[in-house]
Amino acid sequence: MAIVLSLGVTSARADEIADANKKYAGIRPALRSDVALLPLLAKMDPVPKAAASTQAAMLLPAGAPGWDDAAKWASAAPQQAVLAALRTVTSVQDWRESYAFGLPYGINDVEPAMIKAKMYAELGDPPLLASAKLMYMPALDNLAILVNVEATRLVADKKGKDAANLLMHWVYFTRSMCDRVLAKEVRWGFVNTISALERVRDVLFQDFKGKPTVTPDDLIAMIKRLDDTDAQKGYMDFDRIEFPQGDKFAARQLAATVYDETGAINERVYGSTMSRMSASDRPLRLFGDAGRWSGGASGQARKASVVGAIDSIYGDWTQRWKLSPFDRLLGIPSEYSKLERGRLAVIEATIPDLSDLFDLRQVAKTELAGTRNSMAVLGVFLERGSWPAGLSGVAPRFMSLADPDPFNPDRANNKKPPMEYFVPGERGMPAIFEMKIVPALGANFDVKLQNDTFVLYSVGGNLKKDGGKQMQNTSAKADLADYLIWPPRLTLTRQSLPDVLGK
Repeated sequence: MAIVLSLGVTSARADEIADANKKYAGIRPALRSDVALLPLLAKMDPVPKAAASTQAAMLLPAGAPGWDDAAKWASAAPQQAVLAALRTVTSVQDWRESYAFGLPYGINDVEPAMIKAKMYAELGDPPLLASAKLMYMPALDNLAILVNVEATRLVADKKGKDAANLLMHWVYFTRSMCDRVLAKEVRWGFVNTISALERVRDVLFQDFKGKPTVTPDDLIAMIKRLDDTDAQKGYMDFDRIEFPQGDKFAARQLAATVYDETGAINERVYGSTMSRMSASDRPLRLFGDAGRWSGGASGQARKASVVGAIDSIYGDWTQRWKLSPFDRLLGIPSEYSKLERGRLAVIEATIPDLSDLFDLRQVAKTELAGTRNSMAVLGVFLERGSWPAGLSGVAPRFMSLADPDPFNPDRANNKKPPMEYFVPGERGMPAIFEMKIVPALGANFDVKLQNDTFVLYSVGGNLKKDGGKQMQNTSAKADLADYLIWPPRLTLTRQSLPDVLGK
């Protein structure tokens, strides 16, 4: 009888891994971006010190200390091979026919060379989703660094159009990662899509300030590529993203492992299994070692309660994910927030608070809408030599209608409120418009804008128009703060960096 039960538990554990991998099973091998990219990422040269992080690479200007090493690194053959593969796997706009990142969790169906190169998702022995180590993720961070260094190199070589197009490919790849199963991967996808869209605008700003290489027709093509409204072909549609279920599978598998057939904790395996979490990508702070885990086994809820709570948490999140961001139901405390801490260690060890994904999706929508609107306004100027009087001026040549502000709650009677737009010195605006920038990192700084540019912003997380005098690009309800789209906050930060560092 014990053997039969053991086999049943093993099967259940395997089923959860299969459930997590099911989403990737239908991807044609020829359209797997991981197969095309990971072997080349494994051969990349080490990242130069001056561009040690994505943020550093985005801000590093040509000619700065360390730039020559970074540019030489980006232009070397191993890195150029990666960039060529990136362009290939992000070349299809129709999401139904596009490449997808289909790397499964575990070593099954993974080439031995990729395991040796640590370009896979390690589940341990026996395999547990809850103890997954996403070994390939640092390589994707290196790819982000490479794309940003190469974009700067191209702009410095007066190839702004090529830089913008490269970043458009990068936007497509990061968006594809939002379709993964584990929350950590989805979060990475959103965060990098947000920064990639801002970097597109940053490059367009730099190109415009020099001798523009990007034409109005180029901008129209980019706007179309970023279209999220075509239900059939809209690659960038963030509403198509399903709420990630991978951590739910991990929790259910862990419950099947540490509980016995009666629904009680199996103390023989509980401590050692739970302590594995500390060595995974989700280090625990609740308990420090196997001994302490074992000591807390007696106070745990029974299996039925744990599994029921897992299903309730994900049922709640999944339903919320489908709602409008302004739906009053989102103000009701989530099932996750009501958890009884201490008696549900399986959940605490495997399921983080995923409420931030809702905010990240809203920010990503804002960045997308703002980037498309910025491209349209810029295109009008390049074509006519003057800024449009309002966002309606981009129609019909560049857009049939400017994208509405995702943060503006004024949606009654099917309203689609536009983003806030003005040109300093025009239509009652002061000739010199002063603005305070509140960056995510570093000290605040002030900028002064004139009519050689335009200002485009969202009402931001506090859902109110505050006049654009203080910009804090966040989904949080920051007082008197708006969300800056143009001029790009990244550009202004780079320009002000010497002053900020000198404070």
